[in-house]
Amino acid sequence: MALRFGYALGLHIRNEDRASGAAKKEVLSRVWWGHYSLERLLAAITGRPSIGINKTCSVPLPLPLSSGDIEETIIESRYGSQMTMSASLLVRKQPTSSAETPKSPTRTMSDYSPGSSEPANSGSYLKNIVQLGEITHDALNLYTASTVGESWQGIQQIIVRLTEELELWATSLPDGLNFFKRAHNTGHQYEREQNTLDILYHSTMILITRPCLCRLDRRITNETARSSEFNQRMALTCVESAKAVARLLPDDPDGNLVALYEAGPWWAMVHTIMQSLVILLLEISYDAVYYPQDRQDVMPSLKKLVRWLRSMRSSNGMARRAYTLVVNLLRVQVTTIKMVSLERG
Repeated sequence: MALRFGYALGLHIRNEDRASGAAKKEVLSRVWWGHYSLERLLAAITGRPSIGINKTCSVPLPLPLSSGDIEETIIESRYGSQMTMSASLLVRKQPTSSAETPKSPTRTMSDYSPGSSEPANSGSYLKNIVQLGEITHDALNLYTASTVGESWQGIQQIIVRLTEELELWATSLPDGLNFFKRAHNTGHQYEREQNTLDILYHSTMILITRPCLCRLDRRITNETARSSEFNQRMALTCVESAKAVARLLPDDPDGNLVALYEAGPWWAMVHTIMQSLVILLLEISYDAVYYPQDRQDVMPSLKKLVRWLRSMRSSNGMARRAYTLVVNLLRVQVTTIKMVSLERG
């Protein structure tokens, strides 16, 4: 509803009112993009189509400014020439090669700013959240009816494009938000935002590579060795992202829940945990398909995620239902999977 009201108010359109100052325009821009990114996240969580239509948005993306610096003089002196720029990072571009399908838009390096060119602050954080939401939205198209008529080779090309685009987004993050440089940026002001971006990055990677984590050997006859190798590589990437989410959560599932909610996107923590749990459950369920020798490496991550659900269930009804569902699934698998009891292990 908030996004629909935003459309009605024209928040998605670049403000050309000469009476409005730069500070007011920046605040309205952040109001719009904040609601827009939240709606994108809800669409990813629920699996429902998003009502955010990027083609209609001409309002500029947030400037890389902290909230306290949103003042007329500061904006005009630093970014006066950028105030008329549209949200070019959301414009759908035509395919640049014959391998791209017409309905597979792509962004290039020119769409992203180098990580060192922008400071880490609330503005750059929101801008990167919006950009990631667009990649996530594209990844959700892999699960729509429109992909039914696609060949598996075509799906693989889309997966490659989205994976490359996600990596491009991650490497272009400002230094203070770049989780690849976590070892050099511990204890800083935006550590939680950095951790949130890291978790959302892996969540999007799971969405992109999840189609490869299945029994394709039962569905595709006469598959080439190259295609099979691609499937296994992307399936392994999917599993590694699920394990990475578990590593990013606090190590004491029986400890203070505040630490869990401070670790990342608290508003979607149950979804984040369940998304990774499903991947790990699929990995241990497929018999001798994807690196069975590494199955024991999956169990610590799976147990950690389940224990966090167990800890959350006392005050979270959604976590309680999720925990019951996961435990029941594990009981079905207990005869074929060698593992220590989740209650005692």
